[in-house]
Amino acid sequence: MPSVRPERIAAWPGTGTGEASSSAAVTAGCARGIRPRSQDGTARLWDVRMNRPEALTWPVGGRVGAAQLDRAGRRLLVAAGSAARVFDSQTGEALTPPLRHSYKVHQATFSPDGRLVATASVDQNVKLWDAAGGEPVGQPMVHSAEVWDVSFSPDGRQLATASRDQYLRVFDVETQGLLRKQHQPSEILRARFSADGNRILTACVDGGLRLHSSSSLELVLPPMRHKGIVWTAEFSPDGTRLLSTSADRTAQLWNAQTGQPMGNPMRHPKGVQMGMFSADGRRVATGSEDGTARVWDAMTGEPLSPPLRRPNPTALNAIRFSPDGRWLLTMDLRGAYLWDAQTGLSISEAMMP
Repeated sequence: MPSVRPERIAAWPGTGTGEASSSAAVTAGCARGIRPRSQDGTARLWDVRMNRPEALTWPVGGRVGAAQLDRAGRRLLVAAGSAARVFDSQTGEALTPPLRHSYKVHQATFSPDGRLVATASVDQNVKLWDAAGGEPVGQPMVHSAEVWDVSFSPDGRQLATASRDQYLRVFDVETQGLLRKQHQPSEILRARFSADGNRILTACVDGGLRLHSSSSLELVLPPMRHKGIVWTAEFSPDGTRLLSTSADRTAQLWNAQTGQPMGNPMRHPKGVQMGMFSADGRRVATGSEDGTARVWDAMTGEPLSPPLRRPNPTALNAIRFSPDGRWLLTMDLRGAYLWDAQTGLSISEAMMP
């Protein structure tokens, strides 16, 4: 099992889905007075138009592992402890009862049309739920080990899952039936569909980044390699490039047609736990366990900013570009911070619990 699992606990409304407001961001963090690596069981929505942003706070009853706003920014989906729940992002009202598993929920995500929620858990199940009322939809999709990740296909008709049991699986959303599966050489931490739905990208503990046909799950390229665990794997918005981040202290851009590296490795002093493309695909942001983030050119891998580092940082939990690419949100155990994504300058005080 990986020794460190980066949490996905920061988001902007509509990130990666087209037009959306850049005036709000959601975080889930550690409160002052809580011991290191403990979280206070709250999610917060910040109005970032203010220099010292104010937050609407929800108690969610456990350590937060995932948080996502829907495309319109009106609903907040939070996974905390052994359940997920949907809240009204304007009032904080709970819109569903807890969407429960037997053990910790690693991932929760809205379907592309916002009608369903998928959850993935340590209890070896992926479940579907009605996003309006919280009723379970169909039967659990059973695995033989804990499930790290779940993602919808762009048309919302299929689910890809990444599991500790080393299988990549694809399920039918309507029937919850298993459509196909393929064994991998090691534990899978992430599975992501391409924007056209034709490919699935996986990040694996053995240092492999693998690109699969979504129809057959066969590899379409030889594995791309790091020298340590691959934590994240992302497609560029236009699907022509891939981004991986690794425990080997690097992030790397890859040509999605040839599998060849593009530019030099993007290096940090410690492991690179997260990375993402800006919405226009021109920049990449990476975050490291040494507490620094950095912005890079998404074609060449050349740095576009100095290291973005707060005094006495702790390991970053999340990084996110705003939908318009103007700002970068970073988060560690002490708070969340906003940076000018063009200049690398801090543009707000810490958004503290």
